[in-house]
Amino acid sequence: MADLVQNWQAWLWSGGILAAAWLISLLVHKVVYSAVLRVSQRTSSVIDDSIARHSRRPAKYILPLVVVFISVGGLPLPVEFRDGIRHAVALGLIASFAWLIVSLTRVAEDFSEQKFRLDVRDNLSARKIQTQIQVLRRVVVVIVGILALSMMLMTFPAVRQLGASILASAGLAGLVIGFAAR
Repeated sequence: MADLVQNWQAWLWSGGILAAAWLISLLVHKVVYSAVLRVSQRTSSVIDDSIARHSRRPAKYILPLVVVFISVGGLPLPVEFRDGIRHAVALGLIASFAWLIVSLTRVAEDFSEQKFRLDVRDNLSARKIQTQIQVLRRVVVVIVGILALSMMLMTFPAVRQLGASILASAGLAGLVIGFAAR
């Protein structure tokens, strides 16, 4: 606490740098995504519209977290505090990338809905394919969640062994699910 009072200017400066980095990266995200949305709306493809729509929210966190992660190294803060911020940001990045991967599974669903229409008279094969894609998407969501959780746990030295065990069981579960899907 005494360090905080004595070095209040360094703490204030660091908070301002991090806030500015976060806000600038949010502005960059808004500009880039508005351009991406305009370009995707000009095409007739469902895939680019779907990618732009489903990746927008996770990407809104990924860019600022990357910028903050990079900015933390130059802050005039104690090493322990910088390491703590970097660790928290790394956890946020793992969660954001997992969210992005899960969101992009919706692209396959959107593509299948366009390619295999349910509004036609004989839609049995279309329903079958869409059901398979929905099941596959749910399996991917569970596997990505398990992988993200194990990766997050592996960032903590005290829990690294538990994270490795979960990661190994996720790999084994993936093999079992792969063989079952055949």
